[in-house]
Amino acid sequence: MTVNTKSPSSLLIAGAALVAAPAIVLALGLIPKVLGDTFALASSHSAATAFRGHVVFAAIIVLALVVLSFRAAARPNLAAAVSQILGTAAIILGMCLVMAGFAFHGHGHGMRVTAALLFSSAAAELLAGVLVILAASRLAKLASEAAAPEKAPEWKHRILPAILLSASSFFLMFVLGEFLESQSGTAGAELLAAAILIVGIGGFFLLAS
Repeated sequence: MTVNTKSPSSLLIAGAALVAAPAIVLALGLIPKVLGDTFALASSHSAATAFRGHVVFAAIIVLALVVLSFRAAARPNLAAAVSQILGTAAIILGMCLVMAGFAFHGHGHGMRVTAALLFSSAAAELLAGVLVILAASRLAKLASEAAAPEKAPEWKHRILPAILLSASSFFLMFVLGEFLESQSGTAGAELLAAAILIVGIGGFFLLAS
């Protein structure tokens, strides 16, 4: 039986595009802006170095996703496993940008645009991670149906996704906790932060299930 990987491949390409866009924004716009940060406690060169590393990792993920999208039909099981890793990596990159956004949001009005771009870039990477993990799920299902239509996926096929999602949950809880702490002091902001915390955790567990 031939496995139809058109839909997963489209998701992988979409994920690659969503990871590439923030990398371009970081390289061309945010790194020069960060180097010009005048905040007293800013570590501009360290931040710029971290963002350059982020761009390199993002480029690796983009290249891997593009190659994977063309090779998924040949080895759908392997493509599913690699997609799970790449999707989790994209989510972790997005969480790093969320933390960076909170940090630069406190550097004064001059860095508010930078913070907004960081949050937007983080959202793109988080969405990319979700799409790639969804592609991995579809690839695994299609491969299972092709091998044995009457058999459900074995329990061992769920081990890697469980490990990756567990690792991602640590970063998610850290980021949401930092956000909740940053909004303490104002009743309205605390209420909004608590709502975001509940929605974020609920959405993650929905994805995990």
